[in-house]
Amino acid sequence: MLATGLVFFACGEEQECTESIVPKSTIGFYTLSENKITSAVIKDLSVYGLARDSMLYDTVDKSAITLPLSQTQDNCLFVMKIGTEYDTLRFNYTRDLDFVSKECGFTMRCTIYKFEFTTHLIDSAQIIYPYVHTTETENIRLFF
Repeated sequence: MLATGLVFFACGEEQECTESIVPKSTIGFYTLSENKITSAVIKDLSVYGLARDSMLYDTVDKSAITLPLSQTQDNCLFVMKIGTEYDTLRFNYTRDLDFVSKECGFTMRCTIYKFEFTTHLIDSAQIIYPYVHTTETENIRLFF
Protein backbone atom coordinates (compact mmCIF):
# COMPACT_ATOMS: atom_id res chain seq x y z
CA MET A 1 0.00 0.00 0.00
CA LEU A 2 2.84 2.38 0.88
CA ALA A 3 4.64 1.62 -2.39
CA THR A 4 1.53 2.48 -4.39
CA GLY A 5 1.22 5.83 -2.62
CA LEU A 6 4.86 6.70 -3.37
CA VAL A 7 4.40 5.97 -7.05
CA PHE A 8 1.27 8.12 -7.13
CA PHE A 9 3.02 11.13 -5.55
CA ALA A 10 6.24 10.73 -7.54
CA CYS A 11 4.51 10.74 -10.92
CA GLY A 12 2.57 13.93 -11.39
CA GLU A 13 1.33 15.33 -14.66
CA GLU A 14 4.13 16.61 -16.87
CA GLN A 15 3.81 20.29 -17.73
CA GLU A 16 4.59 21.34 -21.29
CA CYS A 17 7.15 24.04 -22.02
CA THR A 18 5.36 27.05 -23.48
CA GLU A 19 8.31 29.46 -23.42
CA SER A 20 10.87 30.05 -26.14
CA ILE A 21 14.34 28.88 -25.12
CA VAL A 22 16.18 30.25 -28.17
CA PRO A 23 18.14 33.48 -27.55
CA LYS A 24 16.90 36.10 -30.02
CA SER A 25 18.54 39.41 -30.85
CA THR A 26 16.29 42.21 -32.06
CA ILE A 27 17.66 44.74 -34.53
CA GLY A 28 15.83 48.02 -35.13
CA PHE A 29 16.24 50.05 -38.33
CA TYR A 30 16.82 53.82 -38.18
CA THR A 31 17.90 56.88 -40.10
CA LEU A 32 19.87 59.77 -38.65
CA SER A 33 19.21 63.20 -40.04
CA GLU A 34 20.11 66.55 -38.44
CA ASN A 35 20.92 64.75 -35.16
CA LYS A 36 17.42 63.22 -35.08
CA ILE A 37 17.01 59.44 -34.93
CA THR A 38 13.92 58.20 -36.79
CA SER A 39 12.60 54.66 -37.08
CA ALA A 40 12.81 53.40 -40.68
CA VAL A 41 10.89 50.73 -42.56
CA ILE A 42 13.17 48.72 -44.82
CA LYS A 43 11.31 47.55 -47.90
CA ASP A 44 11.97 44.37 -49.89
CA LEU A 45 14.05 42.86 -47.05
CA SER A 46 15.22 39.25 -46.98
CA VAL A 47 17.41 37.77 -44.23
CA TYR A 48 18.99 34.35 -43.97
CA GLY A 49 21.52 32.71 -41.69
CA LEU A 50 24.91 31.72 -43.10
CA ALA A 51 25.88 28.09 -42.50
CA ARG A 52 22.28 27.41 -41.47
CA ASP A 53 20.53 27.36 -44.82
CA SER A 54 17.53 29.11 -43.31
CA MET A 55 15.46 31.96 -44.71
CA LEU A 56 14.23 34.02 -41.76
CA TYR A 57 12.56 36.87 -43.67
CA ASP A 58 11.63 36.72 -47.35
CA THR A 59 10.91 39.97 -49.22
CA VAL A 60 9.12 41.81 -46.41
CA ASP A 61 8.83 45.41 -45.20
CA LYS A 62 10.10 45.72 -41.61
CA SER A 63 11.23 48.31 -39.07
CA ALA A 64 12.87 45.61 -36.92
CA ILE A 65 13.92 41.97 -37.17
CA THR A 66 14.56 39.27 -34.59
CA LEU A 67 17.40 36.84 -35.24
CA PRO A 68 18.09 33.59 -33.37
CA LEU A 69 21.63 33.29 -31.98
CA SER A 70 23.48 29.99 -31.88
CA GLN A 71 23.41 28.18 -28.55
CA THR A 72 26.50 26.14 -29.47
CA GLN A 73 28.87 28.77 -30.94
CA ASP A 74 30.12 32.18 -29.84
CA ASN A 75 29.25 33.91 -33.13
CA CYS A 76 26.59 33.98 -35.83
CA LEU A 77 26.50 35.29 -39.39
CA PHE A 78 23.46 36.57 -41.25
CA VAL A 79 22.95 38.05 -44.69
CA MET A 80 20.52 40.90 -45.28
CA LYS A 81 19.33 41.46 -48.83
CA ILE A 82 17.59 44.75 -49.56
CA GLY A 83 16.49 44.98 -53.17
CA THR A 84 19.58 43.82 -55.06
CA GLU A 85 22.17 44.84 -52.42
CA TYR A 86 23.60 42.62 -49.67
CA ASP A 87 25.08 43.29 -46.24
CA THR A 88 26.49 40.74 -43.81
CA LEU A 89 25.94 40.88 -40.05
CA ARG A 90 28.23 39.12 -37.57
CA PHE A 91 27.39 38.77 -33.88
CA ASN A 92 30.24 37.92 -31.48
CA TYR A 93 29.08 37.04 -27.97
CA THR A 94 29.71 35.07 -24.83
CA ARG A 95 27.28 32.39 -23.66
CA ASP A 96 26.14 31.53 -20.13
CA LEU A 97 23.80 28.70 -19.21
CA ASP A 98 20.54 30.00 -17.73
CA PHE A 99 17.78 27.96 -16.05
CA VAL A 100 14.35 28.76 -17.53
CA SER A 101 12.01 26.36 -15.72
CA LYS A 102 11.54 22.71 -14.82
CA GLU A 103 9.44 22.19 -17.94
CA CYS A 104 11.72 24.04 -20.37
CA GLY A 105 15.12 23.27 -18.90
CA PHE A 106 18.03 25.55 -19.76
CA THR A 107 18.80 28.15 -22.40
CA MET A 108 21.82 30.27 -23.23
CA ARG A 109 22.00 33.87 -22.12
CA CYS A 110 24.23 35.67 -24.62
CA THR A 111 26.16 38.91 -24.18
CA ILE A 112 27.13 40.68 -27.40
CA TYR A 113 30.61 42.14 -27.13
CA LYS A 114 31.19 42.91 -30.81
CA PHE A 115 28.89 43.47 -33.78
CA GLU A 116 30.41 43.64 -37.27
CA PHE A 117 28.76 44.41 -40.61
CA THR A 118 29.47 45.31 -44.19
CA THR A 119 28.56 48.80 -45.39
CA HIS A 120 26.91 48.41 -48.79
CA LEU A 121 23.64 49.83 -47.43
CA ILE A 122 24.23 50.04 -43.68
CA ASP A 123 25.82 53.30 -42.56
CA SER A 124 26.53 52.45 -38.92
CA ALA A 125 25.39 50.34 -35.97
CA GLN A 126 25.05 50.69 -32.23
CA ILE A 127 24.79 48.00 -29.55
CA ILE A 128 22.18 49.49 -27.21
CA TYR A 129 21.52 46.46 -25.00
CA PRO A 130 24.15 43.69 -25.17
CA TYR A 131 22.25 41.09 -23.11
CA VAL A 132 20.32 38.69 -25.34
CA HIS A 133 17.78 36.32 -23.85
CA THR A 134 14.52 34.90 -25.14
CA THR A 135 12.56 38.16 -25.14
CA GLU A 136 12.33 40.63 -28.01
CA THR A 137 14.25 43.53 -26.44
CA GLU A 138 16.05 45.70 -29.00
CA ASN A 139 19.76 44.94 -28.86
CA ILE A 140 21.17 46.58 -31.99
CA ARG A 141 20.32 49.70 -33.95
CA LEU A 142 21.24 49.76 -37.64
CA PHE A 143 21.40 53.15 -39.35
CA PHE A 144 20.78 53.55 -43.09
